[in-house]
Amino acid sequence: MSLRTDKVSGVITLVFGIFLIAFATFGLLILAVQRLLMVVMPEMGAGVNAIWNIWVIYFPLMIIGGFVYAIAGFYILRGSLVARRIAQANAICGYAWVIAYSIRCYEVIDVIGPHNIGEPARSVFQWLIMFISVLTGLGLPTALLYLLSRPRNWILTASTGEATRA
Repeated sequence: MSLRTDKVSGVITLVFGIFLIAFATFGLLILAVQRLLMVVMPEMGAGVNAIWNIWVIYFPLMIIGGFVYAIAGFYILRGSLVARRIAQANAICGYAWVIAYSIRCYEVIDVIGPHNIGEPARSVFQWLIMFISVLTGLGLPTALLYLLSRPRNWILTASTGEATRA
């Protein structure tokens, strides 16, 4: 069995884009339901509003990035070098998104935390959330950058692991 690296890169990029679109859209749907609940239960308060303010900014950006990945993945499947470069640029933009999002999530704990979490636990929780966000958020764009930097039109043979030019 053999796989062409441009086909593999295209499929993975396309699937990653669709995942980002679905995840962010689902998050925005949750936000809409929570806003309806706030009308019924206004005591949910400042913490929920702080989270909403983050989601309203960062999830639409995630959807845009997902569309860029999905469209680029479709064209990478067809062998487009330009689409590869666009997906790589999108992955680099993803680094800025992850860092900005993680910082905002770190700041939200200050709004939510004082009432619900004691001081030592709150600091640990803040850093843990930031660490997990950065680790997972940077892992996917880095993996895509690595995958997309591989030479295109190479055939990978699964049984031997050899790469030959198509």
